Amino acid sequence: MTEAAYAAAAFIRGHTRDPLKLADVADAVGYSPFHLARMFTAAVRMSPMRYLAAQRFQLSKQLLLTEGLSVVDTCHEVGFSSPGTFTRRFREAVGVAPGELRAVADDFAEHTPTPFHRGPSRHLVTGRVVLPDTVPEPLVWIGLFAGPEPIGVPGAGLLRFGAGEFTLPVLPSHPWLLATLVEASAGPLEQLVPGAPRVALHPAPILGPVHLTLRFRTAWEWEAPILTALPALRKIGVSGG
Repeated sequence: MTEAAYAAAAFIRGHTRDPLKLADVADAVGYSPFHLARMFTAAVRMSPMRYLAAQRFQLSKQLLLTEGLSVVDTCHEVGFSSPGTFTRRFREAVGVAPGELRAVADDFAEHTPTPFHRGPSRHLVTGRVVLPDTVPEPLVWIGLFAGPEPIGVPGAGLLRFGAGEFTLPVLPSHPWLLATLVEASAGPLEQLVPGAPRVALHPAPILGPVHLTLRFRTAWEWEAPILTALPALRKIGVSGG
Protein backbone atom coordinates (compact mmCIF):
# COMPACT_ATOMS: atom_id res chain seq x y z
CA MET A 1 0.00 0.00 0.00
CA THR A 2 2.89 2.35 0.69
CA GLU A 3 4.14 1.82 -2.86
CA ALA A 4 0.72 2.86 -4.15
CA ALA A 5 0.94 6.06 -2.10
CA TYR A 6 4.37 6.84 -3.59
CA ALA A 7 3.01 6.07 -7.06
CA ALA A 8 0.17 8.50 -6.39
CA ALA A 9 2.71 11.13 -5.33
CA ALA A 10 4.62 10.60 -8.57
CA PHE A 11 1.38 10.90 -10.56
CA ILE A 12 0.60 14.19 -8.83
CA ARG A 13 4.09 15.56 -9.54
CA GLY A 14 3.66 14.62 -13.19
CA HIS A 15 0.31 16.38 -13.48
CA THR A 16 0.86 19.48 -11.33
CA ARG A 17 -0.51 21.81 -14.00
CA ASP A 18 -3.63 19.71 -14.63
CA PRO A 19 -7.03 20.25 -12.94
CA LEU A 20 -6.70 17.10 -10.84
CA LYS A 21 -9.29 15.78 -8.43
CA LEU A 22 -8.79 13.12 -5.79
CA ALA A 23 -10.73 10.66 -7.96
CA ASP A 24 -8.26 11.18 -10.82
CA VAL A 25 -5.32 10.29 -8.59
CA ALA A 26 -7.15 7.31 -7.10
CA ASP A 27 -8.02 5.97 -10.56
CA ALA A 28 -4.38 6.26 -11.62
CA VAL A 29 -3.23 3.89 -8.88
CA GLY A 30 -6.30 1.64 -8.71
CA TYR A 31 -7.73 2.57 -5.31
CA SER A 32 -10.92 4.20 -4.14
CA PRO A 33 -10.57 7.88 -3.21
CA PHE A 34 -11.30 7.04 0.44
CA HIS A 35 -8.62 4.35 0.73
CA LEU A 36 -6.08 6.37 -1.27
CA ALA A 37 -6.54 9.41 0.96
CA ARG A 38 -6.00 7.33 4.10
CA MET A 39 -2.88 5.51 2.99
CA PHE A 40 -1.41 8.56 1.22
CA THR A 41 -1.73 10.68 4.36
CA ALA A 42 -0.18 7.92 6.47
CA ALA A 43 2.79 7.52 4.10
CA VAL A 44 3.43 11.10 2.99
CA ARG A 45 2.17 12.89 6.14
CA MET A 46 -0.23 15.13 4.22
CA SER A 47 -3.38 14.60 2.17
CA PRO A 48 -3.17 14.09 -1.62
CA MET A 49 -4.82 17.43 -2.35
CA ARG A 50 -2.57 19.30 0.08
CA TYR A 51 0.38 17.60 -1.59
CA LEU A 52 -0.90 18.73 -4.99
CA ALA A 53 -1.18 22.31 -3.71
CA ALA A 54 2.36 22.13 -2.34
CA GLN A 55 3.71 20.99 -5.70
CA ARG A 56 1.79 23.77 -7.44
CA PHE A 57 3.23 26.43 -5.14
CA GLN A 58 6.74 25.06 -5.63
CA LEU A 59 6.26 25.24 -9.40
CA SER A 60 4.84 28.75 -8.96
CA LYS A 61 8.02 29.87 -7.20
CA GLN A 62 10.10 28.53 -10.06
CA LEU A 63 7.94 30.17 -12.72
CA LEU A 64 7.93 33.53 -10.93
CA LEU A 65 11.71 33.51 -10.57
CA THR A 66 12.76 32.06 -13.92
CA GLU A 67 10.02 32.71 -16.48
CA GLY A 68 9.07 36.28 -15.59
CA LEU A 69 5.36 35.43 -15.53
CA SER A 70 2.86 37.73 -13.88
CA VAL A 71 1.03 36.59 -10.78
CA VAL A 72 -2.18 36.14 -12.81
CA ASP A 73 -0.43 34.10 -15.51
CA THR A 74 1.32 31.98 -12.88
CA CYS A 75 -1.98 31.39 -11.11
CA HIS A 76 -3.59 29.95 -14.25
CA GLU A 77 -0.43 28.08 -15.29
CA VAL A 78 -0.52 25.96 -12.12
CA GLY A 79 -4.23 25.19 -12.15
CA PHE A 80 -5.80 27.91 -10.00
CA SER A 81 -8.79 29.81 -11.37
CA SER A 82 -8.88 32.70 -8.88
CA PRO A 83 -5.81 34.98 -8.54
CA GLY A 84 -7.11 36.13 -5.17
CA THR A 85 -7.32 32.60 -3.81
CA PHE A 86 -3.95 31.76 -5.32
CA THR A 87 -2.29 34.80 -3.73
CA ARG A 88 -3.80 34.12 -0.30
CA ARG A 89 -2.85 30.45 -0.27
CA PHE A 90 0.61 31.15 -1.71
CA ARG A 91 1.30 33.63 1.09
CA GLU A 92 0.12 31.13 3.71
CA ALA A 93 2.37 28.41 2.28
CA VAL A 94 5.47 30.39 1.32
CA GLY A 95 5.43 33.21 3.85
CA VAL A 96 5.39 36.04 1.29
CA ALA A 97 2.96 37.01 -1.45
CA PRO A 98 3.79 35.82 -5.00
CA GLY A 99 4.35 39.41 -6.09
CA GLU A 100 7.01 39.82 -3.37
CA LEU A 101 9.04 36.71 -4.21
CA ARG A 102 11.30 38.39 -6.78
CA ALA A 103 12.12 41.13 -4.27
CA VAL A 104 13.13 38.44 -1.78
CA ALA A 105 15.44 36.92 -4.39
CA ASP A 106 16.93 40.32 -5.29
CA ASP A 107 17.50 41.16 -1.64
CA PHE A 108 19.15 37.81 -1.05
CA ALA A 109 21.46 38.31 -4.03
CA GLU A 110 22.66 41.64 -2.58
CA HIS A 111 23.07 40.75 1.10
CA THR A 112 24.82 37.96 2.98
CA PRO A 113 22.30 36.08 5.14
CA THR A 114 22.44 36.93 8.83
CA PRO A 115 21.22 34.79 11.74
CA PHE A 116 17.66 35.24 12.90
CA HIS A 117 15.59 33.96 15.75
CA ARG A 118 11.96 34.50 16.66
CA GLY A 119 9.79 33.14 19.43
CA PRO A 120 9.67 33.27 23.24
CA SER A 121 12.95 33.75 25.05
CA ARG A 122 12.65 30.54 27.10
CA HIS A 123 14.68 27.94 25.19
CA LEU A 124 13.76 24.34 25.88
CA VAL A 125 14.64 22.58 22.64
CA THR A 126 18.38 22.11 22.44
CA GLY A 127 20.40 20.25 19.90
CA ARG A 128 23.52 19.78 17.84
CA VAL A 129 23.89 20.07 14.08
CA VAL A 130 26.07 17.40 12.45
CA LEU A 131 26.97 18.11 8.84
CA PRO A 132 28.24 15.97 5.96
CA ASP A 133 31.78 16.71 4.86
CA THR A 134 30.61 17.22 1.29
CA VAL A 135 28.89 20.55 2.01
CA PRO A 136 31.35 23.48 2.18
CA GLU A 137 30.32 26.53 4.18
CA PRO A 138 26.74 25.40 4.84
CA LEU A 139 23.88 27.59 5.98
CA VAL A 140 21.52 25.67 8.25
CA TRP A 141 17.88 26.76 8.59
CA ILE A 142 15.99 25.25 11.54
CA GLY A 143 12.31 25.92 12.23
CA LEU A 144 9.37 24.79 14.32
CA PHE A 145 6.31 24.31 12.12
CA ALA A 146 2.61 23.73 12.74
CA GLY A 147 2.62 20.49 10.72
CA PRO A 148 5.13 17.82 9.67
CA GLU A 149 6.04 19.62 6.46
CA PRO A 150 8.08 22.79 5.75
CA ILE A 151 5.10 24.91 4.77
CA GLY A 152 4.23 28.39 6.05
CA VAL A 153 6.13 30.64 8.44
CA PRO A 154 7.63 28.75 11.41
CA GLY A 155 6.59 29.72 14.91
CA ALA A 156 10.27 29.90 15.84
CA GLY A 157 13.42 29.47 13.87
CA LEU A 158 17.07 30.22 13.44
CA LEU A 159 19.79 30.33 10.86
CA ARG A 160 23.26 29.20 11.78
CA PHE A 161 26.51 28.88 9.86
CA GLY A 162 27.91 25.37 9.91
CA ALA A 163 27.78 22.71 12.59
CA GLY A 164 27.25 23.37 16.27
CA GLU A 165 24.68 23.82 18.99
CA PHE A 166 21.24 25.44 18.77
CA THR A 167 18.35 26.30 21.08
CA LEU A 168 14.68 26.96 20.37
CA PRO A 169 11.56 27.36 22.48
CA VAL A 170 8.96 24.64 22.85
CA LEU A 171 5.82 25.82 21.04
CA PRO A 172 2.80 23.50 21.33
CA SER A 173 1.21 25.28 18.37
CA HIS A 174 4.30 24.58 16.21
CA PRO A 175 5.69 21.26 17.48
CA TRP A 176 7.40 19.90 14.34
CA LEU A 177 11.13 20.59 13.98
CA LEU A 178 12.34 20.66 10.38
CA ALA A 179 15.74 21.75 9.09
CA THR A 180 17.49 22.15 5.76
CA LEU A 181 20.92 23.25 4.63
CA VAL A 182 22.40 24.86 1.55
CA GLU A 183 25.85 26.00 0.57
CA ALA A 184 26.55 29.59 1.54
CA SER A 185 27.48 30.28 -2.09
CA ALA A 186 24.11 29.06 -3.41
CA GLY A 187 22.18 31.61 -5.41
CA PRO A 188 18.64 32.88 -4.78
CA LEU A 189 16.95 30.22 -6.93
CA GLU A 190 18.64 27.35 -5.08
CA GLN A 191 17.76 28.99 -1.77
CA LEU A 192 14.12 29.52 -2.71
CA VAL A 193 13.47 26.48 -4.93
CA PRO A 194 16.03 23.83 -3.97
CA GLY A 195 16.20 20.98 -6.46
CA ALA A 196 17.42 18.22 -4.13
CA PRO A 197 17.29 19.69 -0.63
CA ARG A 198 19.20 18.20 2.27
CA VAL A 199 16.86 17.90 5.24
CA ALA A 200 16.72 16.79 8.86
CA LEU A 201 13.32 16.07 10.41
CA HIS A 202 12.39 15.17 13.97
CA PRO A 203 9.94 12.23 13.61
CA ALA A 204 7.50 13.26 16.35
CA PRO A 205 5.97 16.51 17.61
CA ILE A 206 8.00 18.25 20.32
CA LEU A 207 5.84 19.06 23.31
CA GLY A 208 8.45 19.22 26.06
CA PRO A 209 12.19 19.64 26.71
CA VAL A 210 14.35 17.54 24.41
CA HIS A 211 17.94 17.41 23.16
CA LEU A 212 18.38 16.48 19.51
CA THR A 213 21.13 15.61 17.08
CA LEU A 214 20.31 16.76 13.56
CA ARG A 215 21.82 14.67 10.77
CA PHE A 216 21.01 15.61 7.20
CA ARG A 217 20.05 13.52 4.19
CA THR A 218 18.84 14.26 0.69
CA ALA A 219 15.05 14.63 0.66
CA TRP A 220 13.18 11.69 -0.80
CA GLU A 221 11.47 12.37 -4.12
CA TRP A 222 7.98 11.88 -2.70
CA GLU A 223 8.42 14.27 0.24
CA ALA A 224 6.71 17.64 0.32
CA PRO A 225 8.81 20.45 -1.16
CA ILE A 226 10.28 23.16 1.04
CA LEU A 227 7.80 25.93 0.36
CA THR A 228 8.81 28.47 3.00
CA ALA A 229 10.79 31.36 1.49
CA LEU A 230 13.59 30.92 4.01
CA PRO A 231 15.67 34.01 3.13
CA ALA A 232 12.61 36.21 3.80
CA LEU A 233 12.55 35.00 7.39
CA ARG A 234 15.67 37.00 8.16
CA LYS A 235 13.40 40.03 8.53
CA ILE A 236 10.97 38.64 11.09
CA GLY A 237 13.10 38.40 14.20
CA VAL A 238 16.17 39.55 16.06
CA SER A 239 19.67 38.29 15.50
CA GLY A 240 20.72 35.19 17.32
CA GLY A 241 22.07 31.83 16.49
